[in-house]
Amino acid sequence: MKQKPVNSTWTDGQWEAIATRNTSILVSAGAGSGKTAVLTERILEILKEGHSILDLIVLTFTNAAAKEMKDRVKKKLLEAIPNGYPELQKELQLLDLASICTFDSFSLNLVKKYHYLLGIENDVKIGDGILIESLKQESLEETFQMFYEQDNAEFLKLLDTFTVKDDTKVRKIVLNLANSLTSRIHIEQELEDCYQNCNREFIQKQLQQYIQEIKNQVTAVVEEITQDLETAPEPLLPILEQLKTEIEPYQNTYEEIASVFRTIKLPSLPRSKEIDEDVKDKMKEIYQDLKKQIQEITSLCVYPDQESYIEEVLKTKETIGILKEILKVYFKRLLEKKKKYNLYEFHDIGRFAIQLLEEQEKIRKEYQSRIYEIMIDEYQDTNDIGTYFVSMIENNNVYTVGDVKQSIYRFRNANPNIFMNKFYRYQKNEGGKLITLSKNFRSRKEVVDAINFIFQAVMDEKVGGVHYFNQEEMIFGNLSYEKVKDPKTNYEIEVLDYDYKEREEAKRYRKEEIEAFMIAQDIKKRIANHEMIQDKGKLRPVTYSDFAILQDRKTNFDLYKTIFTYLGIPITIHKEESFYATDVIYTVKSILQLIDCIARRKETKEAVLHPFLSLSRSFLGGVSDDSTLRLLNHAKQERRTIFSCMQEESEFILLYEKLNDLADYSKTHTISSLMREIYHTFQLFDAVIQLGDVEVNSDKLVFLLNLTETLEQNGYDLKQLVTYFEQLDTYPLDVSFDVKKESDVDAVTLMTIHKSKGLEFPICYFSGLTKLFSKADTKERFLYHKDFGLIVPFFEEGIRETFYKTLFTTKNELDDISEKIRVFYVALTRAKEKIILVAPMSDVEERTPFIQVVPERIRTHYKSLYDIVASIKELLTPYTTHIPLEQLRLTKDYDQSHFEVLDKKVIEPFSDLLSIKEEKEVLTHATYSHKPTEISFEDMDKMEVGTRMHRYLEMMDFHHPEESLSYLDLNVFEKKKMNAFLQADFMRDVQNYQVFHEYEFLRTTEEGEKNGIIDLLLVGEKDAIIVDYKLKEIHKKEYQEQVRGYMEYIEEKLHLPVSGYLYSILDETYLVVE
Repeated sequence: MKQKPVNSTWTDGQWEAIATRNTSILVSAGAGSGKTAVLTERILEILKEGHSILDLIVLTFTNAAAKEMKDRVKKKLLEAIPNGYPELQKELQLLDLASICTFDSFSLNLVKKYHYLLGIENDVKIGDGILIESLKQESLEETFQMFYEQDNAEFLKLLDTFTVKDDTKVRKIVLNLANSLTSRIHIEQELEDCYQNCNREFIQKQLQQYIQEIKNQVTAVVEEITQDLETAPEPLLPILEQLKTEIEPYQNTYEEIASVFRTIKLPSLPRSKEIDEDVKDKMKEIYQDLKKQIQEITSLCVYPDQESYIEEVLKTKETIGILKEILKVYFKRLLEKKKKYNLYEFHDIGRFAIQLLEEQEKIRKEYQSRIYEIMIDEYQDTNDIGTYFVSMIENNNVYTVGDVKQSIYRFRNANPNIFMNKFYRYQKNEGGKLITLSKNFRSRKEVVDAINFIFQAVMDEKVGGVHYFNQEEMIFGNLSYEKVKDPKTNYEIEVLDYDYKEREEAKRYRKEEIEAFMIAQDIKKRIANHEMIQDKGKLRPVTYSDFAILQDRKTNFDLYKTIFTYLGIPITIHKEESFYATDVIYTVKSILQLIDCIARRKETKEAVLHPFLSLSRSFLGGVSDDSTLRLLNHAKQERRTIFSCMQEESEFILLYEKLNDLADYSKTHTISSLMREIYHTFQLFDAVIQLGDVEVNSDKLVFLLNLTETLEQNGYDLKQLVTYFEQLDTYPLDVSFDVKKESDVDAVTLMTIHKSKGLEFPICYFSGLTKLFSKADTKERFLYHKDFGLIVPFFEEGIRETFYKTLFTTKNELDDISEKIRVFYVALTRAKEKIILVAPMSDVEERTPFIQVVPERIRTHYKSLYDIVASIKELLTPYTTHIPLEQLRLTKDYDQSHFEVLDKKVIEPFSDLLSIKEEKEVLTHATYSHKPTEISFEDMDKMEVGTRMHRYLEMMDFHHPEESLSYLDLNVFEKKKMNAFLQADFMRDVQNYQVFHEYEFLRTTEEGEKNGIIDLLLVGEKDAIIVDYKLKEIHKKEYQEQVRGYMEYIEEKLHLPVSGYLYSILDETYLVVE
């Protein structure tokens, strides 16, 4: 290893990471340790040694990170060239050709270079999400059609077992499994393994994991009982001793455990009047905790013996077999379509690159011999495909750097286990060298100490993914902070506490409102007190731009902006904007639909009404609701089309002429030319000024034009373009736009934790901690996991699930919690000068003190970041400041305009009292006619009735019901149903509410962006009401969950209490959703 230069500022650990050669290296570098600077310096040193920049492969996971790395290397070269290294001028010239890029870009370049060996086009394209989804649906349709035509017995049995009316459910199952399998390297082999592994030997091996989990829980219960025997109130001791006697001796085998827990009965608590109430409460707390744990173990002991578990999995082999065949055909057809249209996803490109290296030894060896070193930044974010790809071109020359504690991208298939497996191997000098960088140069000692004591208590190898205590602790490294310190400023971690339970304010204010007021007033106080921070080696008073508020989701960003603006505090929000689900794009979509209707003479009410209403009420339409209603009445009374009436109504004549001219234009021009003509005709770039955010909306229009050109290159005409946009309502896909903000504005920063990764701020507030984690979907009965294969239920007196599902759920929930702990670590390590947590700590009940680490049984049940903080309350108590709510001067005055905001900016152009949407219940596979699942005529009649009634309710003007009823021309049955709805309790005061039909929204959660349509939304001064129409069944859990999601969104948007109802049209009854 080269000697470290004299007067070097690099630490010994950093220099070791820069100068070590001739072996693969893993640099485990904590937050603020200078890992990116080390990587850049290593590149420079290698170039100084005479190697070419073209002999290096530097891989990152985002284009932004790749660009930053290139810029850093360029800066280093520019500094080195005039200081004794003129030969590096050549490397500077070659820099743009260097492989400093993302994994995806590198794989794509390789595939394009050798496309002819793969039998694909050289101009490989990454497909738009909607286009790819269309190919998937087409492939799925063809696959199912093939199995229908074959009259495949196993296929028909699958449908018989797992469907009711049609094959929609099984289609969804296949598509979900297929999407899960795209993260695998060799999909067809993976499917074959899933089937072959359904054997006794493999199942027995997995069963041992299940049994070990049960044993771990039993051990935890016994340990807790032993602890409770030392601290519990005396009246409870006999019960605890009895439980210990019953459980402790029987922990050796599953059969012993099952025999105890399948028959165990907890004794009742003593109820003597002589026992003090506080003692009773303490006894009850201990008793209920133990009861819950024992019930959990009991629920896991399904059978008295192990053989029964093996038999239940073996019963799924036939189902796995047919799913394997369906998926193989589906993937084959999908790849054929992707090749036909030359449209791929990045995981396809990754597999193509692997296929190339597997089949072409010459290419593989060329990389192994030519490349001096492969460098991977942010290695904790690597996935299985990327890791396998690198393994094929490496030659003991892979340099990886990262921090597993910052692995927070599971939703992108990041696998932190890859990092840790290498960590433990290299720690033992097996296959490479481990270098650890623990010194933190970003933060003050007080910040480093706080992060250490928090994560020593909550993060270990099982829960969190890494053993923090004595292994991953940060070491304070920036000694300049100690020299520049204001004695009057408190740099210690601080918890701003408030009590929320049982408070009168809780009825009027949400936690999010209280915390926003609390943070705003705290910022004002710190600025008024001239708190000092370090800036370039000197102290200066804080300004607004020194403060950042970090949250794990962006659902309350608008609320913070409103409150901060009301309080006179400048705030800058950093978030991504939706592309498709916005006014400007929906409006263009409506224009295209109407042009297509005119061009193809498709003038039916069903085709025209929806886009007509959308456009007429959009920022381009400028037409009043009264005029729109008058035109529709005119059309109905005279039995004419909407288009013919538009030509006579003065307010609509010009609009129709524009549309008609564009329809003529579309017949002789391409869709990209048509899109430009639409922009010109409606002066769209000028018109978006009405919407605000001119730059963002202009960017969206440019993106839309580019997208149209791409679709045109793929052979799209107007009809296909319209279909493409209509599919946006079907598939939950979108494109995100970064909203650019000025960096030199003196304003508080508000952003998500994920967005903040890689950034730093002097003073950080962490709020919104009580929001529950967004759980990964484990409700599905058909799942895929790389350890267990295809996880499917079996039929035996109903559909039942195997122990694989329990293992999957347990592992998935643990992985989720571990990642959330790491997210919290990423959050806290953004702070340079001070950490401030905001949470209702007064609501946390006192707990038994823990020693060093919070008990595993508590950590494995974390449901929010607040739970993490609450579990270490005793550690945080010395740093906690209680803020009485009376001091906050809470007020609702900040939100005087929520009606206007809802009406003008939130409601999509087509969401109003006149809107109409497509039928909700349609058969997606008309040819499916397998006898046991045929749809009866009665069912079809009901569906038709439901569809009609739904439409009528959507078109009702509830403020003028009599006029609407006469306009709708209902039969006797329909009038009865409509009048019954109007008499429902929640409709009695409808005159006092604003009415919104078919309110469509896009909600951003950690799982992604979810589109929803609320059938009826009523907004009043003090509350809001949501009604979801159903044909008959209103007691299904999924319906109630759907409405709860709607309620949560509207509550977040309007800051009002929200009531939810499910209404049965046929039964004329409703269910209150709690």
